[in-house]
Amino acid sequence: MANQVQARLNGDDYQHLYSWQFVLELKIPRKKVRLVTLEDALAGSVDDVTVQHEVGTHEPDLFYQVKYHVDQRDAYSTETLIAHKQGQASLLEKFWRTWNMLRAQSPERNIVLSLVSNWSWDNTDKLGSCLSGLNNSMKEEFFTASPQSDIGKLRHQLQIAINATDADFTAFMRCMRFRLGFDCREELEKRIAERMEYLHLKYDETALLIAVGIVRNWIESGRQEITLTDLEETLRRHDL
Repeated sequence: MANQVQARLNGDDYQHLYSWQFVLELKIPRKKVRLVTLEDALAGSVDDVTVQHEVGTHEPDLFYQVKYHVDQRDAYSTETLIAHKQGQASLLEKFWRTWNMLRAQSPERNIVLSLVSNWSWDNTDKLGSCLSGLNNSMKEEFFTASPQSDIGKLRHQLQIAINATDADFTAFMRCMRFRLGFDCREELEKRIAERMEYLHLKYDETALLIAVGIVRNWIESGRQEITLTDLEETLRRHDL
């Protein structure tokens, strides 16, 4: 039990740090971020952190689901995405339902749904060759591979797992990003510290712990939507 609790605490801290980097983008004008939402109640299952940009920037709204693992005993794969316990939705189904929900709310909304994890893709799963090293999207060959090919068969396996039409499945998968093999906890802390230093904030270990606590308190208090005004007031209050 103690190990499970520690893993949860580590996972929560990792998620809070990951969210904090986007909160900090509110202070970076070129990022054009207008609103960051934590544990977004309107984001279905891809709700850990969402990022909305200023109107007119043509940047998509970004939705992130963060999966932190305490070691590298496993990896993601086609099977991992569609596996589910009886009566529960698979990971892919959760993203699919979120995509449908968001599309119903605003059909023209430009969105990107990202699975973020320090686990990598299983190198024995041939679908890995379709994950783009450029932007973590599915490469074009995923959509064009013949149904008889290995990629085509895996594509069909994913499609039938969510019972999607050809058109909807293609549109959905074009919105997906697989940010796998992402930073370990230490690297994420370095990334956040560098961003805080860039913004002329305190960036030592204590400052990072305070940042984690800020995000945790926001979530626990039901403070979901964070604006630049909210952030500036919080930074002053915590002397960061």
